[in-house]
Amino acid sequence: AHDFCRVYACVILHARCLDLENFYAIFKWLEPREQHELVHRLGWLNCMNPMHPERVYVLDLRRYEDREMCKVLVKLAVEEPGANWNEETYRWSIKDPYVPGWELPADWASDDKNGEGGPRRFG
Repeated sequence: AHDFCRVYACVILHARCLDLENFYAIFKWLEPREQHELVHRLGWLNCMNPMHPERVYVLDLRRYEDREMCKVLVKLAVEEPGANWNEETYRWSIKDPYVPGWELPADWASDDKNGEGGPRRFG
């Protein structure tokens, strides 16, 4: 069984970290399972720096935190020139297959007002 001691240490140290903009750098020292657990405990918005977004993201759009992270990534994709989403995939639910040829929909970049616009709330 994996006891996630390094994840526990990261969670404790996060509250005491003075330069949170560099907290994202801790991911390179964690195994993928530990990275996933750290994001589960702290949330994407506490773990990533929008100035250094280069990594693989697995987002569950049913979760508020993951939708907000998706909005950040969409905004970065719209604002920055060139192709910045590589090998993106989407599926309607965890049990469904990935949608072939899926690309970031343009309406995901619109403002999220009253549940309209922005990323979907499922998938």
